[in-house]
Amino acid sequence: MKSRKAQLKMGENIAIIFIFILLVVFGMVFFFKVQTVGIKIKQQENIELSAIQVAQKVSFLPELRCSSENIPVPDCYDALKMEYMMEVAQGPDGDEAYYYDTFKYSTIYVEEIFPGNRTWMIYDNRGDKESKLSTQIPISIYDPMTSTLGGYYFGILHVGVWS
Repeated sequence: MKSRKAQLKMGENIAIIFIFILLVVFGMVFFFKVQTVGIKIKQQENIELSAIQVAQKVSFLPELRCSSENIPVPDCYDALKMEYMMEVAQGPDGDEAYYYDTFKYSTIYVEEIFPGNRTWMIYDNRGDKESKLSTQIPISIYDPMTSTLGGYYFGILHVGVWS
């Protein structure tokens, strides 16, 4: 009789241990799923932050900004400086490597909206990335070679960060 009770107790203990192990395994799976979702959200936030950082760096790039009496004009880009930078970046000894630390994998260009329709490709390094976060910033373009509209035009700075 005692051996049957012991066998029954042993069976109960094994069942309880089995259920406990199942609960621990399900808890761990749930925890890891929540962690992976949290990591993916954090990665997306980091990509968005890097896109904002690149847009800010381009917005304050002294190589492109207009200046009046050596004082930078806010949200203004000089057309001659953009043309020169476009030639340098697309030339045989382009400066993509020089700007890589600043812009990483991104596409940066300025599009003139009014009155013309010119486009200046500032930087283009896509690498092997597939998705892109785009930011568009309205800017003023100053062209000292023209006298129409005082040399100022309306444009959009397009910043796309590849991830």
